[in-house]
Amino acid sequence: MEPQPSARLLELEDYLLLAPVLLLPWAFGGVGIWAYRSAALLLVGAACVSLWKRGWMGWGIRRGSGWLLPAFLLAAWAALQLVPLPPAAIRFLSPEAHSLYTKAFPGYGGASVADPLVALEEQALERVGEARPWPIPGGAGPDLKFEAPACLDQRWRTISVEPSATQEKLAWYVALLLGFLVLRERVSTRERFRAYRWAIFGLFGALALFSLVQLQLWNGRIYWVWRVLVHAKPFGPYVNPTNLAGVMELAVPALAGFLWSRLRRNGRASVYEASFGVAAVAAACCLVAGFAAASKMAAVLLVAGLVALGLLAARTLRARLTVMALCAVLVGAGALLLGGTRLGGRLEMFLGRGADATLLEGRLVAWQAGTEMFRDFPLTGTGFGSFGGIFARYLPAGAAKRWDHAHNDYVELLLEGGLVAAVLVIWLLVGYVRRVTRSLRREGRVSPSRIGLIVGVVSLAAHAFIDFNHQVPANALLWVACCALLVSGERPRREGGTT
Repeated sequence: MEPQPSARLLELEDYLLLAPVLLLPWAFGGVGIWAYRSAALLLVGAACVSLWKRGWMGWGIRRGSGWLLPAFLLAAWAALQLVPLPPAAIRFLSPEAHSLYTKAFPGYGGASVADPLVALEEQALERVGEARPWPIPGGAGPDLKFEAPACLDQRWRTISVEPSATQEKLAWYVALLLGFLVLRERVSTRERFRAYRWAIFGLFGALALFSLVQLQLWNGRIYWVWRVLVHAKPFGPYVNPTNLAGVMELAVPALAGFLWSRLRRNGRASVYEASFGVAAVAAACCLVAGFAAASKMAAVLLVAGLVALGLLAARTLRARLTVMALCAVLVGAGALLLGGTRLGGRLEMFLGRGADATLLEGRLVAWQAGTEMFRDFPLTGTGFGSFGGIFARYLPAGAAKRWDHAHNDYVELLLEGGLVAAVLVIWLLVGYVRRVTRSLRREGRVSPSRIGLIVGVVSLAAHAFIDFNHQVPANALLWVACCALLVSGERPRREGGTT
């Protein structure tokens, strides 16, 4: 007898995909190398299983998939940054990298390739008069000569000034890309789309609820067990509260849109459905947790996201005016309630700070230093993942703060990947937007559920202008998963229904 469809709703590749999506946030956001490497291994495993079962169709590679070409070219560009090149090629592609190598590596660029330690000894002995008559002792053993391949010669270097960091970034990017391809194909059926969406909704609610509980019972340790650094301000399982707030930016519009869709379809009867109640509780917890994280930008984006959802999903002018009035009331009430909270204090301090306030440790100083860095590495960048290692040389005197990230994912992308990466990302973005727009046109009237998912994706992308949520592996993976849900292989049914 042929098995029922529900018995094979989720297969091995689905579990391999969902495991990192649902577990990585609990591993401190996946910032540990052990966490995101394990997640990458599972994503690659899901891609291999899907490829073995269905061939290229398992990755959704079919006619009309040309819009994904820049995503693969971006991976190829990161790989090219790791290829050892001769000095002439480095000088042509990245003159500043050539200059750095010339200063750092004796023998680079055609200079003498004698042993640098011997050269230093000779220079030191030149300054000691008594030692001048004495020759430097030679080796006692036979003179062994070994001709290394040209690509291993110390005169050949990579475009990336920190190849090990670029290798890590490339491996994680490839895992994300494969995860996106397979997930996009797996959710092409209505039932599986529901399963994935509910799994992600459950994660959103669980993260928010746990964060609020831990906030009330805080003992100075994550999970009440692990100690944190003195300067860290953990919230929930994340070391940085802004990273948890980024997840809530995805969650709140998506959950609110789902609730609106159910109300539009079933009316008041939907209120008595178990799924509606669970989603409503999760949405409320996520909204409270988003504000409790005390991130100024997240608070603005949460409010703006709900307003955008209301204006876009409303069908009539009267409904839009009602949404605007309701939002105005809620914002006013929220402003009063925030008076004694940490977020309220941060907003008050930010709004009351003068224009001439010291910004030495602020983002503006970092971005200004980034312009100088871009002038030195305009075409190729410094290599993906190398920002934290090289950026310190561009900071002004007196800036003691260490910048591991630029607090602007787009600036960091430009600095590490150069104009080449920027062009590829813009190309990919245009193709993705066209793909989403095309799927919306096929649906006709777009449901609030879809609009909420779009608003969440856009909100986290907007937050990337002043922070680095996409550099946090768990947030990057969740964002990629939501992006995949928006461009699933096909939409068998409008989401205004039960999907």
